[in-house]
Amino acid sequence: MRHLTIALTALFLWSCAPAAEKNDDAALEDGLTVFAASETGISLAYKKGDLVLKMDALRGAPTPEMYQQDPDAPKWEVDAKMMSGEGRVFYTARGGDNWVDPTWQVELESQEERFADREPNEAYYLLAAEAARVLEAQVAAQVGDELATKVAPLLRPLRNFGASAPMVYFQQKLRLHEHLKQVGLMGPDEDPVVTGPNGEVLFGSGGTTCDAWMTFSSNYYYIAVHNKSAFVIAEHSATRLYQWLGYWSWVHDNCNHGTCAGDMGIKCLLQYYEAIEDYKPSWEIQSCGTEYDAFSNDGHNCHDDTRVQMANFVYGNGHNQGPGWNFWCNGDEDSDISSWPGDQSGSPACSASTSDGYNHPDMCRYQNTHGYNAAGGCYCDSACLTYNDCCIDGPW
Repeated sequence: MRHLTIALTALFLWSCAPAAEKNDDAALEDGLTVFAASETGISLAYKKGDLVLKMDALRGAPTPEMYQQDPDAPKWEVDAKMMSGEGRVFYTARGGDNWVDPTWQVELESQEERFADREPNEAYYLLAAEAARVLEAQVAAQVGDELATKVAPLLRPLRNFGASAPMVYFQQKLRLHEHLKQVGLMGPDEDPVVTGPNGEVLFGSGGTTCDAWMTFSSNYYYIAVHNKSAFVIAEHSATRLYQWLGYWSWVHDNCNHGTCAGDMGIKCLLQYYEAIEDYKPSWEIQSCGTEYDAFSNDGHNCHDDTRVQMANFVYGNGHNQGPGWNFWCNGDEDSDISSWPGDQSGSPACSASTSDGYNHPDMCRYQNTHGYNAAGGCYCDSACLTYNDCCIDGPW
């Protein structure tokens, strides 16, 4: 948290004096506390008894012009996160292709090392809902109406996730348990919501005998595609990634330059078992490296990012090279999803289709190559695992 505070201070001048020291949770009163706020960043805490929920949001670049014309779309790309008092993250949202503050990525990468225990966090999802109900009113009461109006875009992802957080947790756990039953890791008579004697979420991979079963501390995932009608492009899409880290549930939103998942309906989802490995190793969820282009002709749009992220989910193994300018990311007329003059309308589907799903004609398996893939600027052979230069679906 010390590095985060330094980074925040460098990014913007605090215009609201802290009500309490940020690292002194014992000094906090129950309810919402605004540590600091400005037009470009806000830092908050919500306390109830011994539980402390901390929330941060940073304003990035303006959203692309097509979203500026949409009265319901956000006007800024906003990064947000929610964490426990000691800094264990359980919700993140990234507004654009990169983090506003790069130290957030460093912080996220250190989570597993910093927090090795397997404590449950359902209580934080319930607390997030309580915080969401008072967020705007309490921020206005503490910073004044004028500044509250300016920080309203920063509160949007925090409020929207918090409002649905208890149901999100319940649905996520239910889906996990349905899968564990399907693969034989949970008996048919076991409660699909309450996992074990201590509420633990179980992980594992089956063997031929009881002695061959392995229990892991993490990570089952699934990914959902959310979409809505948009003013120019006809539809906007974003993804929401769910994961379990022991008992700990973590939700990540890729807002893909526009409205985040919590502000839109769900279109479809890919379950754990639809990935190459249902228990995934460390991996990345990526975005295109090109500039934004609403019609995906000279860059990429939200749908291109969504399809990259679905491909990451299905094939990701931690050694996949970022898509950069390749695959869906730069004027690919075979896979554009946009309104006219694009090639097809709609939004991505949770399918293996090369026209609107998570596969692309330039992938290794469609190029039928096991070596260097010139169309993707990456490698398809198993050596790519050593050099971290695998194509988005490599090796195969």
